[in-house]
Amino acid sequence: MKNVLSILLFCVMALFISGCGTVKPEVKKVDFFNKKKECTTYKEKILEDYQAATEDGVYSSVVNKIFYSPKLNSCMFATTEKIGVRESAVTNLQIYDYFSNSIYYLESYNTSTNLRELNLKFENKIKELEAE
Repeated sequence: MKNVLSILLFCVMALFISGCGTVKPEVKKVDFFNKKKECTTYKEKILEDYQAATEDGVYSSVVNKIFYSPKLNSCMFATTEKIGVRESAVTNLQIYDYFSNSIYYLESYNTSTNLRELNLKFENKIKELEAE
C-alpha cells in the first residue's frame, strides 16, 4: 500500500513539475495572433456587406474597427451610423459579431445626449471584448 501511495505521489509531482495539462503562454499568444490576423482577412467582406446593408435611410455610416474577441472567440466590428438629419438625427454605436451575424452591443442617442460619455462607454466595451 505504501508503494502505491509513493508511486501516485511521484506521478502527481511529475505532472505538476512538467506542466502537463496547462496551456503554455507562448502557444496561447500565437493562437491569439493567428485569430487576430484571420479577422483582418474578412475586412473587405465586412465593409462590403455592411455598406450594402446600411444604404437605405442611413445618413452616414462608418466601420470604426474590426477586431478579434477572445472573450467571444469571434471576429467583431464596431460601427457608428447616423440616421436622419440635423436635430432629428439618431446616432447608433454598434458592435457586431461577424460570424453569428448579430448585434452584440447597441447604444443609440440623439444630439442632446452626452456624446463624450457614450463614446467612452463604447470604447471601453471594445477594449473589454479585445482583452485576452
